[in-house]
Amino acid sequence: MIKVLIDENLYHGPFVERWTVGFNELCDYLEEHPLEWAEEMTGVPKEKIREAARLYGMTKPASLMTSASPTTHHINGFQNHRAVVLLPGLTGNFDIPGGNFAEPHTYIHTWSGAPTNEEEVRLVKKLKDLPPRVGEDRFPVWCRYYDPEGQSMAIPFQIHSGKPYPLKAFLGFGANYRMWPGSDFFKESLLKLDFLVNADIFFTDTCEFMDLVLPAATSFERSEIKHWNSKYVMLTSPVINPVGESRSDFDILCGIAKHLGMGELFWNGDLDAAVDEIMAPSGYTAAELRKYPGGTFVKNPLKPGYRKYEKKGFPTPSGKMEIASSVLKEAGFDAIPIYKAPQYSDPALNSSSYPLVLNTGSRLPMFIHSEMHNVPWCQELRKDPMLDMNPSDASARGIIQYDWIWLQTPRAKIRVKANLTETVLPGVVHIFHGVQEANVNLLIEPDYLDPISGFPGFKSVGCQVTRE
Repeated sequence: MIKVLIDENLYHGPFVERWTVGFNELCDYLEEHPLEWAEEMTGVPKEKIREAARLYGMTKPASLMTSASPTTHHINGFQNHRAVVLLPGLTGNFDIPGGNFAEPHTYIHTWSGAPTNEEEVRLVKKLKDLPPRVGEDRFPVWCRYYDPEGQSMAIPFQIHSGKPYPLKAFLGFGANYRMWPGSDFFKESLLKLDFLVNADIFFTDTCEFMDLVLPAATSFERSEIKHWNSKYVMLTSPVINPVGESRSDFDILCGIAKHLGMGELFWNGDLDAAVDEIMAPSGYTAAELRKYPGGTFVKNPLKPGYRKYEKKGFPTPSGKMEIASSVLKEAGFDAIPIYKAPQYSDPALNSSSYPLVLNTGSRLPMFIHSEMHNVPWCQELRKDPMLDMNPSDASARGIIQYDWIWLQTPRAKIRVKANLTETVLPGVVHIFHGVQEANVNLLIEPDYLDPISGFPGFKSVGCQVTRE
């Protein structure tokens, strides 16, 4: 699409010239990748690519909506997504009315327009004064821009190496070990630790190997401050008292802090005091918010305005939108978003042995991510683990609807039922994650990760399917 925008002069010249760096490098790269190449790689006819690019490039203004994982859960996912998010900049649709409006977060990745002290209370010390975060040595770019997070995919490797420091214990909230690629390896790694704790609403199979399980309160049993992009804020109230010994995550964390002698840093467990401090810049207190049990529209919401970069620049070393990233270049990565084909962990593997592309991670409507699979009435809607595959691939393997089949990668295999559907392309198979009896993440190597972000390659794994 970017190539069409440039070749047909549909990009926004003034923005590109004034506010980007690396445009010429991108043009040189695109010269080597005609639409015929893209058609071959994606299966999308080149005329459809051209039509989509023209529709986007000639619509003023235009807004681009991306999802959380389809473009990022690949071992080249970081660069995939960089290419996508360049589109609003190249077309002049960045931070304008009707375009991709850059809204600053006000609380927990939402924009309610209510200023908060979230950043001030997030850490009691500067990151430079703390030990390195998990994964910071392997994924420095990710950790640099996603502070104060680490990269959880690196946890099992730090457990085994003990570097840059040994890990001794694990505290999880709703932790599900099956969500890691090579989840058996992650479980084995956790079992090497001295102490394992998980807080959860249900006693899951992850809880089964914990040393201590803390019963967590549901949203019906706790209060929490919530913000919405519709300029709305609410302090919820519990409808029942916590059942049994269950406690909210806030109470659990504050209780731990108190026993560690850090109670004052956690408001001594007083939720209203926490809300008062977090919401102070907006003029709200917990007492005032409780006057509106259904929530309220934010009074005097922030109005950040459009084209904010014209006053402050972009948050990059150059102050511009970096098509060629100086940060990536300094870290030893490609500066521009270059395409790299998926490679399984061992490049020497014969791709003809695993000719299909395994895609996983979509959701079924009766489940929530990996949750609800153990609820009987949800299970009734899909009783067996199923693999979606194109009828042409099934026919070539002598497979018919509902046959029991083996889904295999170089790492492992699982037994599932075949679901023949045109919703997946020939050469691609898809399975929903979170099914315990057919844990698809067993098929993926633990280190099958994007080298920049550390995200797993859940959506591009070489595999094979055979009849049972």
